[in-house]
Amino acid sequence: MKISGRKHDYAVSEIIGTVLLISIVVLAGSVVAVAVLSQPQAQKIPSVSTVTSIQSQTVYIKHDGGDALQNGTYLILVNGNDLTSKFNPPATWSIGETLTYTLPGTTPPSSVQIEYIGSGSPVIVASSSFGPAGPCTITTSASAGGSISPNGTVSVTYGGSQTFTISPNSGYNITSVLVDGSSVGSNSTYIFTNVQASHSIAASFALIPTYTSISPTAGPTAGGTPVTITGAGFTGATAVTFGGSSASFMVNNDTSINATTPAGSAGLANFVVTAPGGSATGTYTYVATPTFGGISPATGPSSGITSVTISGTNFVTGATTVTIDGTAATNISVSSSTSLTATTPASTPAGSAGLANVVVTTAGGNSPGGTGAYDYYVIQTFTVSTPSTVPTGATSVQYCVIGGGAGGGYYGGGGGAGGFRIGNITGGLSASYPITVGTGGAGGTNTGTGQGGSGIASVFSTISAAGGGGGGSARGGGTANGVSGGSGGGAIETSGTIGAGNTPSTTPSQGNNGGNGNTTSSHYYGGGGGGGTVAGGNAASTTAGNGGAGTTCSINSVIYSGGGGGGGYAATGGGTGGTGATSGGGGNGGVGTTAGTAGTANTGGGGGGGGSTGNGGAGGTGIVILKYY
Repeated sequence: MKISGRKHDYAVSEIIGTVLLISIVVLAGSVVAVAVLSQPQAQKIPSVSTVTSIQSQTVYIKHDGGDALQNGTYLILVNGNDLTSKFNPPATWSIGETLTYTLPGTTPPSSVQIEYIGSGSPVIVASSSFGPAGPCTITTSASAGGSISPNGTVSVTYGGSQTFTISPNSGYNITSVLVDGSSVGSNSTYIFTNVQASHSIAASFALIPTYTSISPTAGPTAGGTPVTITGAGFTGATAVTFGGSSASFMVNNDTSINATTPAGSAGLANFVVTAPGGSATGTYTYVATPTFGGISPATGPSSGITSVTISGTNFVTGATTVTIDGTAATNISVSSSTSLTATTPASTPAGSAGLANVVVTTAGGNSPGGTGAYDYYVIQTFTVSTPSTVPTGATSVQYCVIGGGAGGGYYGGGGGAGGFRIGNITGGLSASYPITVGTGGAGGTNTGTGQGGSGIASVFSTISAAGGGGGGSARGGGTANGVSGGSGGGAIETSGTIGAGNTPSTTPSQGNNGGNGNTTSSHYYGGGGGGGTVAGGNAASTTAGNGGAGTTCSINSVIYSGGGGGGGYAATGGGTGGTGATSGGGGNGGVGTTAGTAGTANTGGGGGGGGSTGNGGAGGTGIVILKYY
């Protein structure tokens, strides 16, 4: 039993031990399991790529790649100091985002680090160090026309400053200063501060433009005048203005610009050339356009040299010209802005006649009006018979035609003046006209009737001026009568008959009658020959009659066709012979044995009558005067 019992106990003990062993193993497995399950896992360290830069005192940190960082899992250390909050980080700092902070003071940081603290022990995941390996350099350059100081390659301590002075040469200006290729203006100084990298500075200079002259110096207010501006420093010019208004222009070279003036107001105006080196200023005069009011006299000979007065407006002293029919007038004198005098040029072509345009020119332009304002004329004077050629451009002609004067009688009356005809032909002129110049009549002699010979007619075209009538003679035979003509001859003796002239009552009127003679105790006194204006004078008992006065030709203001004076007997202490119309070419009568004086050639003047034994004077030849215009 015991034995059995021991076995049983042994068996029981064995079972119990087996169970206990299994329990221990299970427990041990549980403990191991618990130990294994409760062991903490190691956290992942983020991978971050940053780009850090510093400009002056401002720090820029850009998340350039890798894992995003959660706020609170990292620190931003600047020079080892935690400045995370200063950068205002977002909840999640992701790729492309930049954190910034400006440090106080002037000393730049030497290091910037990103420290990850999400793994228990801090881990630096990004780091940037700053600080020179040596000094920074600044490279300088300057164009012609100035300098920069200091020049060349300048060494600057990291974080230090450097001042540069830019100095233009005389006559130059600073046009630009470039720092690292970007313009910083055109100041004469530039200061680099907190230098942390190498830089460049370049200065450019340009010649200050100068003005020498402008041509022309004046022009019309309407503008549009081409001008040339000379000077220096014009290369690269950007603007030209006149009185503040822009002008079109072209730079020819550094010393010359062509421009076209804009419109402006009358008077001085500044013009300005703007170029890289500055601006040049000069003056230009805007001139109002002149006007033409009139010209006096309005006619003149084709040979010119006629002094005229021109009225108008906007005349300029010393800067006004005048052309007539396109040819420049001379001796221009501007007395005021509204009046000037000038001397006319000859007509063009030479010797032509007709209307001509008058143009007054200043820097303000040419005057309008003045078309046909001046009339050139050509005066032709014929003393012998020859055709008249009509001048180029003539449309009208004025004429004075004077016949030959008659001779005075032997011991007789004065010869009558040649006929005098005046008038005009307007339009429809021929190319030429026949001209006949009448000769004067011969003086009476102590032969035949003793009467003076009549003058011959002068003719222009169809216009005929009759010759004067001869003076009567006391030689007898009824010859005491005057002869009719353009103007009649004077009679002698009381019973003589006067010569009839073409008096104003006849058509066409050409002259006047001769004067009556007179008889005293068988002594005779002759009447004067008729003149172009009045009849011959009648003789008195002891005095012969005077010749009639002549007529003025309006073409040249000369008096023609004076009658001859009567001749007569002169007792001792007695009367005298008649006086001829000397202003019209008539001859004086003779006294006693004295012959009468001849009429003046080419006046149509009558010859004077002879004295008691004197011959009569011959009549003057006629003349034809034409004025083409």
